[in-house]
Amino acid sequence: MVTIHNIPISQSRTEAIVNPINCTGRLEVGPMLQLREAFPMNFIAYRRACRLRRIQLGEMYVVPLLSEDREPDYIINFPIKKNRRPPRLADIQQGLTSLVHTCHEWNIRSITLPAIGTEPGGPPWSDIEEAIMQAFLHSPELDVYLIPPAEHHPTPDPVQ
Repeated sequence: MVTIHNIPISQSRTEAIVNPINCTGRLEVGPMLQLREAFPMNFIAYRRACRLRRIQLGEMYVVPLLSEDREPDYIINFPIKKNRRPPRLADIQQGLTSLVHTCHEWNIRSITLPAIGTEPGGPPWSDIEEAIMQAFLHSPELDVYLIPPAEHHPTPDPVQ
């Protein structure tokens, strides 16, 4: 089940957090930067995997976290683009299929998924959101907490 959530990604309390990455090891702003600060060992593992050419579009790169006192248990690195070019919807859809498979394979029951592929030149958020909903349609046992782009966050009612 997909639920819209409005929290900072690093404060998520799910079994896994999805980290949108590129295939080059280049640090980008947004969730990737936030997660680098919160989970530096994941960034080190990701950069090493890039140097070894293990990061490929359509394949998740899972990093188990060793901390027993807090969630998440895993960072699922989700390659959304190869290089500096904007992400393509087809690559995101392929990645979402792999993400669902990875969650089943690792027996992960809950994930936090930030807005993936929403940078300038990328597909519209409405197309990405629809792809996310379709990808998880047949996995009701998996709780997906979707963090939409900032401009799509619901605004709280003003205090009277």
